[in-house]
Amino acid sequence: MTLLTVSAILGVLVVAATLVIRLGQPLAPRFDVRAVAADTLPVPPGETVVAAGAADGALILVTRDADGAERLRLYDATDGAPIRTVEIARTP
Repeated sequence: MTLLTVSAILGVLVVAATLVIRLGQPLAPRFDVRAVAADTLPVPPGETVVAAGAADGALILVTRDADGAERLRLYDATDGAPIRTVEIARTP
């Protein structure tokens, strides 16, 4: 009985210490999203921004042209350089 009590107390202490250590650390972002603002990213003429978002190290813009074609544009979050453009195909 005493061994069970001691092991339960040690288990609670380990969990409490782990929580104190992990929750005591400041949250640091993986990258500085403020380095590039979404409204400063280069968008081709004739296209409008439909949506904007952020992923791990990238900023995402969804654009639509006059014909209604939509594109997903990925930009580097640190300098705003274009990474990739993907055509979005809608199925009826």
